[in-house]
This record gives sequence, structure tokens and C-alpha cells, in this order.
Amino acid sequence: PITVTLTTNESNTSIYYTINGTTPTATNGVKYTAPFAISTTTTLKAVAIDPAGNPSTVATETYTIDNVAPTVTITPVSSSFGSPITVTLTTNESNTSIYYT
Repeated sequence: PITVTLTTNESNTSIYYTINGTTPTATNGVKYTAPFAISTTTTLKAVAIDPAGNPSTVATETYTIDNVAPTVTITPVSSSFGSPITVTLTTNESNTSIYYT
């Protein structure tokens, strides 16, 4: 999970956000009051509304949370060999390092 903090550059402005894909407003968004956690892949949308009721443009960020551990495949499988062999280690996830002993 990650912690998200929302800020605006204008004082006395309220921030409203959604995590269900809809465009936030003062009536359908959650009013931001403190940092919050996101623990699954989420598209966050936020809007700032000043005291006069003027909304900012909607900010959108998508957070991808990968809760699945990669798997490692060892080739060839365990066996007895009469001569030296080459062992190949592969993973199902790109940009993943494999460590071995």
C-alpha cells in the first residue's frame, strides 16, 4: 500500500476526490481531510474548489499496486547428470531480479 497526500496552491480551498473513476465534485466526491492509503490498483481523481465555487481542472493519477510475487522457473528440473549442465532461471515478471545460491 501507499499513502497519498493531496495539496493545492490556493488557501481556503477544499479538495474532493474519487477512486471509482467518476469525476469528483463537491456533491459526489469525498472531501479530503488527511492522507489516505491505497492498497489496490486505483485511478484517483481530485478537484480543488475555492470559496467562490470555482473548480480546478481534474487531476488524475493511476496507482498500480502489484501484490503478486513473481515466480521463478528452473530449467532443467532436478535430476542426476553425467556431465556439467547449464541451468536457466526465468521469471514470469519483467524487470525482476533473480538471486540464487
